[in-house]
Amino acid sequence: MDKLTQVFLNLIDNAIGAGSKTIDITAEKKDNAVALTVKDDGIGIKKAALGMIFDPFFTTKKEGTGLGLSICKKIIEDHGGNIEIQSTEGEGTTVIFILPR
Repeated sequence: MDKLTQVFLNLIDNAIGAGSKTIDITAEKKDNAVALTVKDDGIGIKKAALGMIFDPFFTTKKEGTGLGLSICKKIIEDHGGNIEIQSTEGEGTTVIFILPR
């Protein structure tokens, strides 16, 4: 499976696990890069957890391994990009990753 496909699958799985009813995926051309955004309307991430979400084995799920987001970060960085997450508890989460063109 293509590694970027794995990123999207992980992010969509997380959104579904967070109770999202809607997941919006957008792409925007920015100079010599593409900004991809995955936005959901799930339960969001607690502020205290935001600094740890990319750490291997950190999870807030009962049955999670804590590897999904750390794998996403590694894949994006291996492609020369970067990833960030914005989340408000009770409102949803937005993941933005920027990849060079």
